[in-house]
Amino acid sequence: MKRIFSYACGCLLVLGLSGCGDKPAPSSAETPVIPVRTASVIRRDVPLFFEMIGTIKPASTVVIKPQVNGLIKKIYFTEGEHVEEGALLYTIEEAPYAIRVKEIEAQRDQNLVHLNTARKKLERFHSITKQDVIAKVEWDELEAKIALYQAMLNGDEARLSAARLDLEHCKVKAPATGYMGKSLLSAGNRVSSGEALVTLTQKDPLTVDFSLAEKELSSITTTSPLIEISFSGSDAVLASGHVTFMDHAIDPKTGMLAASARLTKKNQLLWPGQTVRVKLYYGKKENALLVPLRAIRTNQNGPYLYWVKEDNTVELCPVQLGLEEKGDIVIEQGVEVDKKVVVEGHLRLFPGSKVEDVLQ
Repeated sequence: MKRIFSYACGCLLVLGLSGCGDKPAPSSAETPVIPVRTASVIRRDVPLFFEMIGTIKPASTVVIKPQVNGLIKKIYFTEGEHVEEGALLYTIEEAPYAIRVKEIEAQRDQNLVHLNTARKKLERFHSITKQDVIAKVEWDELEAKIALYQAMLNGDEARLSAARLDLEHCKVKAPATGYMGKSLLSAGNRVSSGEALVTLTQKDPLTVDFSLAEKELSSITTTSPLIEISFSGSDAVLASGHVTFMDHAIDPKTGMLAASARLTKKNQLLWPGQTVRVKLYYGKKENALLVPLRAIRTNQNGPYLYWVKEDNTVELCPVQLGLEEKGDIVIEQGVEVDKKVVVEGHLRLFPGSKVEDVLQ
């Protein structure tokens, strides 16, 4: 028994001596360095604007209607074609109106003969030196006939002008420059005066209709603020212009004020009837702090970002957001200028994480 105890003590002594010669094992693994991309907080002036939904409108839309009845003989345009003002669009059968012109011309010529005959007779009366040879009644009757024939001739001239105008209206022409719509009738159909034939749309200049909220009006200090147009979900500016109309009263049902703007610079992608995003600029925010929009994250407490401290660890920083500006966003409260903020690599981060900027 004594021998067994001595052997055990010797083994423990040997193990103890061999353990003292090794380095102590680390208690835990070192925290890994997380690769991220960063950007600096910058300071600059930022334009202030309101954003709303608008609808593109043409400069004018004209419903073309004939001014005479008749059979459509020929159509001279292609649907969707751009035409100039005065271009021939339709011809309506002219024969009935040409005949009417000739009838009135004949009636006018007949009355002109009667008038000239009466005038010649009156001239003969004037050539007689002794006025008492001609009865006063006959003299008066002759002057009355001349006045009557003159009135009839004037009426003929008026009817002739109207008939010639109807004949001219058999040629339906474009009242303005624009794009032709779909013809509602084809050649061979009979059309009535005032019946719609086709719509002509004048696209230049385009306008945009939108509405302003009542609370926004106090910020607008000019009568013709600048606006920019873009498609929803895109920052590419398609057109710009200035407000040309603001309604005189707010709609009590919606609390909105109707407005419109004329687009002076436009993209060919814009079409009447399109829904677009409208930015109305009313001033600027001076010396605003901005970070890339990609730096912002959101949790149950609201928006936040990670900023990098001098020892290359990160700190979670709640922020108060302002306007977006071309991929950046204004920070109203939460960061300082020249700070570095994380824009990529958020998934593995937590407060105190050590990071390495791999931007370069």
